[in-house]
Amino acid sequence: MPLILLFAIFASTPGLTARHGVEFYAVCSFLAGVTWLALRAKPLRWPFPAILSVALAARLLFIGEPPHLSGDVYRYLWDGTVSATGASPYAAAPSDPALASLREPWHGRINHPEIPSIYPPHAQALFLTTGGSLPVWRILLLLIEIGGLVLLRRLVPPEDLLAYALFPPLLFEGIWNGHADLAAGFFLLVAFAATEARRAVVSGASLAIAAGIKLTPLVALVAMLRHSRGRPLFLLCFSLVLVLPAIPFALHGDLMPGLHDYAARWSFNSPLYEIALGAVAASGATTWLRGLWGVLKDSLPLERFSPSVYGLLYDEMVARGALALVLVIAIVIVVRASRSLASGIVRSIALLLLCSPAIHPWYWLVMMPVAFVAGELVVVMLGLFAGWSYLLYGGVSSWIVFLLCYALPVMLAIRMPRLTASDR
Repeated sequence: MPLILLFAIFASTPGLTARHGVEFYAVCSFLAGVTWLALRAKPLRWPFPAILSVALAARLLFIGEPPHLSGDVYRYLWDGTVSATGASPYAAAPSDPALASLREPWHGRINHPEIPSIYPPHAQALFLTTGGSLPVWRILLLLIEIGGLVLLRRLVPPEDLLAYALFPPLLFEGIWNGHADLAAGFFLLVAFAATEARRAVVSGASLAIAAGIKLTPLVALVAMLRHSRGRPLFLLCFSLVLVLPAIPFALHGDLMPGLHDYAARWSFNSPLYEIALGAVAASGATTWLRGLWGVLKDSLPLERFSPSVYGLLYDEMVARGALALVLVIAIVIVVRASRSLASGIVRSIALLLLCSPAIHPWYWLVMMPVAFVAGELVVVMLGLFAGWSYLLYGGVSSWIVFLLCYALPVMLAIRMPRLTASDR
């Protein structure tokens, strides 16, 4: 019965969201999460062909549905369209009149069309394969997910593999809304498996590709280095695969120029950022830092750096800097304390998200395959109920949303049986 109900929720969610808005999706997401938990409560040890068939059937429900939760996928399609002409997606924003001839009917759904692309070069290579077609992009993601299931088959028990195959955010934020985090998560999984198998070349190259699609896997480097058996070769492959595709863009001076806007301005659904920002504002830390810099620049020949430094000394950026410092310290502690490579990877990326000013629901997808391997139920639950954050668009208090997105999943995870991952 839970399986039938879960499929019914999958089938009805796109239409209900289109009619009632993304705030209503939060309810659908919650119902899907509760149903998924009911399904997981009675583990089913299906053979792999049956798991793969159910996974494909669930994903095919979304292939023809237009995205409603974000416009990111249209930015992917736009970047791919621009790249296909031989131009750089970093050179001009989608709103640039010089690119008007490339616009498609979906152009108005591109997020922040005034900003050039923030996506790294490896992601641009993926976008180029779409030919500006949403169905092609979804098929590519579908193939990537099949590859992930095949690899996970050797890493998790059948009951966990079925749970992963039907994990609602993978379908909602992945196949339906087309987020590239699915691809980054697959290559992160490959990097993990290759490290466990002591294949330094594959491990380093795969981590570089994952980070080149979505920057968040970069923080997994610390854990990977700690567990790698061929560190020099791993680092060499990682560096080459990460840097080489970026060189042509860097030489033209247009490598991810929009990333600065994202880093300095974006904030969404982050309780730690709200706390840090409030603490910085209340303490007057920014005023103190400005005064300290004034003393330093007058005592030392630093005047030429003043415009750049003063441009960073405002409450929002100081709060971001404080969280970055906390993140570095926390990752070192967590990686040293983690009993396995999988746990180190998952906890490092989870810390990065929790210390980030913006935590969109699909960000959790990057670590989800490895989270199932590690048996990190808290992280799985945070990803499962991240859909509550869409209530923010309806004006719901951020602290109510924080309770639903973070406190509720953690409490449920504490009371539930853990995943049956092999490295517990």
